[in-house]
Amino acid sequence: MNVIGRFVEEGWETSQDSVLAADWYRRSAEAGDFRGQFNCASKLAEQGSDSEAAAWLRQCASTATIGFKQTMAQNVLQTGKPVFVKMAAEILFRTR
Repeated sequence: MNVIGRFVEEGWETSQDSVLAADWYRRSAEAGDFRGQFNCASKLAEQGSDSEAAAWLRQCASTATIGFKQTMAQNVLQTGKPVFVKMAAEILFRTR
């Protein structure tokens, strides 16, 4: 489901549709895929739903691989939003 979301978001082999991509990411997140949880959180953060995005990021951090967590934390740090910066620091601390 996460891969379908990426195809739709990027317009690969289909029409580009950010709303539909977000729906696929949510489905993937709800099914337990950590990549889907991260992508769902990213879309929510873009929409300004920071608290819901943070909840999905926490869920992602609880199941993702160490490498993904480190990459996720670096990406989350770049937002500059205090809630995400704090979360990124916690993730990085736990992966060391």
